[in-house]
Amino acid sequence: MLSRPLGPSSVVSFAYLIAIKNRKR
Repeated sequence: MLSRPLGPSSVVSFAYLIAIKNRKR
């Protein structure tokens, strides 16, 4: 999946998914 560092975009997406997961608790 993460073969190459796309940059801040990928980081933001990852952080967004984590935030949603933590919020769904």
